[in-house]
Amino acid sequence: MLVFDQLLRGYPLTIDSIISQSHLDICPVFRGHIWACLLGVQGDTRGLYSRIDKCSKRETDRQIEVDIPRCHQYEPLIASPEGSHKLKRVIKAWLVTHPHLTYWQGLDSLTTPFLYVNYNREDLAFATMTKFIDKYMGGLFERDNAKVIQEYLAVFQQLITFHDPELANHLSDMDGQAFVPDLYAIPWFLTMFAHVFPINKMIYLWDTLLLRDSSFPLFVGVAIMTRLKRQLMSFTFNDCILSFSDMPDIDIHQVIKISLTLYRDTPKSCSFRVHQPEQDSDGQIGINRDFIDLDERRNEIIPRISPADVCRLAGVSRSSLLGNPENNDDGFEIITKETVQSSVIDRVLIVDIRKKEDFDSGTFPTAVSLPADDAFDEPTENSPFGSLKPGKIGSLGLIRSRGKNVIVLAGYATADAQTFAFQLLKLGYPKLCCLNGGFDYLDQIGATLTVPSS
Repeated sequence: MLVFDQLLRGYPLTIDSIISQSHLDICPVFRGHIWACLLGVQGDTRGLYSRIDKCSKRETDRQIEVDIPRCHQYEPLIASPEGSHKLKRVIKAWLVTHPHLTYWQGLDSLTTPFLYVNYNREDLAFATMTKFIDKYMGGLFERDNAKVIQEYLAVFQQLITFHDPELANHLSDMDGQAFVPDLYAIPWFLTMFAHVFPINKMIYLWDTLLLRDSSFPLFVGVAIMTRLKRQLMSFTFNDCILSFSDMPDIDIHQVIKISLTLYRDTPKSCSFRVHQPEQDSDGQIGINRDFIDLDERRNEIIPRISPADVCRLAGVSRSSLLGNPENNDDGFEIITKETVQSSVIDRVLIVDIRKKEDFDSGTFPTAVSLPADDAFDEPTENSPFGSLKPGKIGSLGLIRSRGKNVIVLAGYATADAQTFAFQLLKLGYPKLCCLNGGFDYLDQIGATLTVPSS
């Protein structure tokens, strides 16, 4: 307690120490102030909040008054008349200061944890919530948020497939119906899980969330699905609908632990979203948001990985052209012929699925060739999706890498790898991703590829 008290007195100069200490533990007494520091709240929050008109009638008042009596009523502070009044004021303050955004059902649930940890400091609850929405929920409170939500759900589904294709295959065909995230996950991400977990679980989840970027909630969602896998694998479509109408009791500490592992083990660009905050789109991700068609992305089954991430995972040396707009619009370093000598197969397998002659003319260092048009045996009664043809170097690499390495499928274009991935997923291959834009895109930006040795 004394450590945090001293650190908070020195904020913002002590922010690095606050972050470091928060990774170890967060003292409940100071949780509200620590959350504010982690989100970068500064200035005269009391003065700002006092100047906001929180009393005038607004068109959203009626909906707020309907929602609040149903919001976390098991908690005495929030259920009290004073708590309800405070909650309404904080929500209205946010709406007044964000006239370009709108009230979506669930904003009351999202606001509640901030008020809970700052019950006697409405101003701090308001300021912290504002920063939180800006950092983690960009676009979700737009009047037309359909594209933002659909992209969020698409990337979430791809991450489930990346980490657990067995579960993804089961959910995609349950008695001829697909149990897709649209049916259960919108309240998760529109409230950052505040609608589905009680406050005592939420505060521990957000303690971890606030120390990471805007992609982390996606991994929380995947962790929930993996924790529920045993039940889900035995469920029918209707069972799933009924089960997710009310979140089953779940160990939040296990969810957090799994989330951190998934977050660590997933290439950064695989969770990239066009609508994520700019500060999460640094040069190490290396994906230009302008080049992603959202309608196409909704139909993609595995996540995209950037050339920058591929190079990092493969230990490939890259040129000094990082971020040079004259040579590189995406801000990632161009691939060169120079490579790191140490083995990289323990981290990533790059599978070039183009024709053999194109592979021979230039590819990624360390890539193996497995032409898509001759990779699989014909389907049979015992093997309805076929199987990888034995004897090929690329096939052997895939078999050895299954469940161990990130497998990058690189075709002429993104769509080629997505088609190839369908068969691998049916065979149960995890950790599949596709090279964003494929080799066609690398040609467009003038990447220097390596001619494989014979």
